[in-house]
Amino acid sequence: MQRNGTGPDPRSLPPRVRPVLGLLLAGLSEKQAADALGLSRHTVHQYVKTLYKLLRVNSRARLMALWLDSAKGRARQPGQKDGPFEVPQ
Repeated sequence: MQRNGTGPDPRSLPPRVRPVLGLLLAGLSEKQAADALGLSRHTVHQYVKTLYKLLRVNSRARLMALWLDSAKGRARQPGQKDGPFEVPQ
């Protein structure tokens, strides 16, 4: 999950959990993420547990801190969106 010491590479996460991570980082609750993605709350909760395990965090605050630390180490490419996650509109 680490990229040369710059933090986790979101592309290495399972594809099904990436949108959940994006929504959590955008400030949505698990229930709101479930509604936005058309998933059950239980499924989203399991994805969150998977994210925490893979990224070795135990809270949303730590998840956000890890993401912010990681984002600082990435150079933005021309035309690159704000993040690697698809956030449903």
